[in-house]
Amino acid sequence: MMIIKCIRAVIVFTLVFLLFSPLWAQERKLSFSVLGGMNYVLEYGSESEYELGENDFPVTPAHMPLCFGVSVGYSLFKGLGLEADFRCHLSSSITLEDPSDGDEITFDTSKHYSLIGNIIYRFFIGSFQPYVLAGAGIDTLTGVEEQTLTSELGYMITLVPPEKKTDFVINVGGGGVLMFTPILGLRVDARYVYIPKSDDVPAVNSINVCGGLLLSF
Repeated sequence: MMIIKCIRAVIVFTLVFLLFSPLWAQERKLSFSVLGGMNYVLEYGSESEYELGENDFPVTPAHMPLCFGVSVGYSLFKGLGLEADFRCHLSSSITLEDPSDGDEITFDTSKHYSLIGNIIYRFFIGSFQPYVLAGAGIDTLTGVEEQTLTSELGYMITLVPPEKKTDFVINVGGGGVLMFTPILGLRVDARYVYIPKSDDVPAVNSINVCGGLLLSF
């Protein structure tokens, strides 16, 4: 009886596969995107966190470094897909202010990169493909070193990098792909990115907007 049930299950599975295989063959595609744009990092930190000699510059102002990256997508079925997204975020110049006396220091932020896995849902399958996505991954600082700077008032200020350089990150967003040919398209992508607060770094919120080319295989 068990053998007969197994044979029946195999037959049913085979029939279902053959019935839907044309649809799956149409939907199951690999895609490769090359993207570039801006990452708008919102202000973080608070003057209430000021500590003389420990945290003299508690507020990091909003800044907007360049970013670029690549992503590989895999379509499953009915508009649902997976994506592995890798992005590099360059440094940008910022000025920090001491809330006690107005002293300032200017320096370049650290570069960092992120690797995030996303679930993507495309509303339409055709020449124009709007989509939404959500996912999580890691964000890692790179090239971080201790710096000694001279402030506007002539004080020597030492900036010590955080001990933890890799953080958990989540993102949600959406965008659209305009296919010029069956294999080549233009992609525009916007995401809200959130890095939770850690022991020595406040939570970081940013808006990432990129555009580029998509190849579909």
